Amino acid sequence: MQMRDLLQSEEFLKLIVIFGAVCTLGSIALGWGGLELGITLVIRKTTKLSPGSTLWENWKNGDAHIKFYLFNITNPEEVATKKVELNEIGPFVYLVEFDKLNMDKNKKIDTILYSPTRTYYFQADKSSGKESDLITFINVPYVAMSHIANDAANSENNNIPEMVDRILTEKGEKLIRTDTVKNFLFDGISVQAYVDLMNDLLVDQESENIHLPEHFKDGLFAIFKGKNGTKDGRWECHSGNRNYADIGKLVSYNGQSRLNLYKDSSCNAINGTDGWIYPPFIEPGEKDLYIFLPELCRSVRWEFVKMTQVEGGIPVARHRFPQIKTFAEDPQVWCFCPKTNVSACDIHGIANLEQCFDGIPLLYSKPHFLNVHGSIRNLVNGIRPNTFVHESNLDVYPLTGTLVSTNIKMQFSIELIPWESMPSFSKAQRAIIPFVWVEIVSSLTGITFMAVRLLSLLLRLLPILRILALLGSLGIVFIAYFLAYRCRKNNSIVIEVSEDEDDDETRAAHELWMKKFKNQTHIKYPDSANMHN
Repeated sequence: MQMRDLLQSEEFLKLIVIFGAVCTLGSIALGWGGLELGITLVIRKTTKLSPGSTLWENWKNGDAHIKFYLFNITNPEEVATKKVELNEIGPFVYLVEFDKLNMDKNKKIDTILYSPTRTYYFQADKSSGKESDLITFINVPYVAMSHIANDAANSENNNIPEMVDRILTEKGEKLIRTDTVKNFLFDGISVQAYVDLMNDLLVDQESENIHLPEHFKDGLFAIFKGKNGTKDGRWECHSGNRNYADIGKLVSYNGQSRLNLYKDSSCNAINGTDGWIYPPFIEPGEKDLYIFLPELCRSVRWEFVKMTQVEGGIPVARHRFPQIKTFAEDPQVWCFCPKTNVSACDIHGIANLEQCFDGIPLLYSKPHFLNVHGSIRNLVNGIRPNTFVHESNLDVYPLTGTLVSTNIKMQFSIELIPWESMPSFSKAQRAIIPFVWVEIVSSLTGITFMAVRLLSLLLRLLPILRILALLGSLGIVFIAYFLAYRCRKNNSIVIEVSEDEDDDETRAAHELWMKKFKNQTHIKYPDSANMHN
């Protein structure tokens, strides 16, 4: 059979019509719900922490950059009597490699146990200074001990603060200290004077309520002491194998389902994830996200702000730290206050971390006291809050729960109080003095970034693709019917022409035969004589 005959056959045209109809129905099914359903099923199937998968590798091993901005005191000789002058220096940038070790599975409840580690590598080319640079800062251990001594005096002996101040002054302690950046952050500044203080017989006789914070007992103090290259507790989270909606959710920390630091179970609750993974199908604005931060000894809530786009055109749900509220503004936070009278924790935008640091009265806020009342900021000079610079952001791709970018910023401060019973403090101006703020930055890269980008692009083009697919399918059906019509018309013309050609040939042949027959009837045959000749 020739190609023309094949293309003109009714069987072929029927196949085209059927194919077009199937494409049309398929376009409608996929374009109006089918494709989304298929993507949803794939996400549910693949959203689980299984060794060897890309999701597993991204969760198990990751990296981020941590930037430290330090507050250098420029008037150290005047701090005892005048307002503190601060000058921000930095950033001092470190590449931090995260790894999860000692992995163990609890198949009974579908969880994974692990010990996360963090290793810091100084990035000189990205930093505005060296680790050996000197910095002058508020003497955090000295100020902390002034709080501890006065708390003890309130309950037992009013002579304790004066005695503690005298002993520490004799040992060379002052309100201000100068040391290297590396010692202040990681290696530690000497606090041996405080260890010796607790061994002093006078102190031992006066009060049993004066305790040495755990962070001081080895004779060194640093903001991130013991955090470089060491294990950060024992964590347990859901793997998502049984229920994709539970993936990454924390079950316990150091073997406890709740912390044992605060006054109520609501504050001790361990909510959310470790910040590296979230369940899929997030409904922006309907439910807040939580990250458990051991640096703050609490789960931090992230509230939805808006939908926006990041690099590669990926649509993300942007979340931010909410404003830190007081008990009067939010009664649920009462249990975070370490004081008997919760009204003592009444500064909007500042949270107390005393329980987290074993009695060291550190305070947490957004950098440069962002969202804190101006009266607090004005107690020191050099504070310049900026929402664009100092706000924290968390960007999540809602469909898969993939963390696209993180920018966490937090500031640590301590309150300087002019204690009348302590000569070194009595003339100081009361102020909350910051000494460092930290920025943690990470972003999605590699094959996971490309996969999320392609998926978001596909879904963004889906309205156009479904229309094009439907038009293409309908076009196939139209072309099939058009070809069928033309072929039938052409076939009818061919038949008529062939019949006319046959009649003409028959008539011509008949006329030729008749002519020959007539000519033959007039032929004269020769006579016999002539034949014999």
